[in-house]
Amino acid sequence: MRLAPALLTILAAAMASVPAHCNEPQQIRALHDELIATIASHSRSVCLDREMIKNIDALAPRLRALVPGSVILLEGYSRHGAGREEQVRNSLYLALEAQKYLRTMHGVTSDVYLAVSRDGQGSATDFIRISVFADAFSAIHVARVGAPSR
Repeated sequence: MRLAPALLTILAAAMASVPAHCNEPQQIRALHDELIATIASHSRSVCLDREMIKNIDALAPRLRALVPGSVILLEGYSRHGAGREEQVRNSLYLALEAQKYLRTMHGVTSDVYLAVSRDGQGSATDFIRISVFADAFSAIHVARVGAPSR
């Protein structure tokens, strides 16, 4: 029975050490990722087709206006390729093409993570899924090894 009061004391001390800003709704909202769009392609090519470009163009203002510290996740899926390894490479290439297009044509400056989607297996279409989430690593201090570069 002595264990319960001790646990409550530890829990109360831990809660008291949580910074007040962690309770702000804005901070809580930023921790959840948001699916922006899934853009399908019916092309026989691994490159972005006109329909995909049109859809990316429509989303670009929203992606440019993201809050600093947001990260864009581009997941690609391509059914093209002789084997699974080639499909994975083509899927990553599709996501990379979308990233290059967003940076060069629309000036998107947010960090972009590229990934291969596993959800597409068995899908009849290639696609790019665009999600946004908060950068969970921004609060981590990273020490640099060696002398600073000049």
